[in-house]
Amino acid sequence: KINEDWLRPVLEKLLGALDYLHGQGLLHRDIKPSNILLRPDGSPLLIDFGTARAIISERSATLVGSPGYSPIEQMRAHGKRGPWTDIYSLGATCYRLIIGECTPQAFDRMDEDEDPLRPLANRAELFERFSPAFLATVDKALALRGKDRWQSTDEWLAALPAPAGQSEPPALTSEPHSTTGP
Repeated sequence: KINEDWLRPVLEKLLGALDYLHGQGLLHRDIKPSNILLRPDGSPLLIDFGTARAIISERSATLVGSPGYSPIEQMRAHGKRGPWTDIYSLGATCYRLIIGECTPQAFDRMDEDEDPLRPLANRAELFERFSPAFLATVDKALALRGKDRWQSTDEWLAALPAPAGQSEPPALTSEPHSTTGP
């Protein structure tokens, strides 16, 4: 089972990769465990840019999605997409690594009387491996509504709790990018 000390640097590097991609005006649109390779040194490599597209606020010519990893707006013909779209998929990937199972599909979560996705930060059985503050950042990435998620990779990175022995989380290496949320 993985822990926060292992996942945090992987997440930080993936957030950096997405920050660069989003800064170029692109969305990956298919972030999931099978599209992330780990190099021998343990650093992640985001692959499969076959579905990557320019950020278009209200429309897209193609609908793509991976069950359990795609947010609602990505599966709608007229869903407003932005960095928060990839952030959901990265949150779902973290969830899979933490829990060992995929999140319920976004539409299934929406159609229930109550969201079946139990927040990670409320799961005491995870506190041996993860801080509640770290888990809460993943929970926010998995919000059903885009406007309730992190609006940029910078926001998520800034919200990560400092690792043991460090007073502040590190900053992304690239320039911050302003984005307008949904």
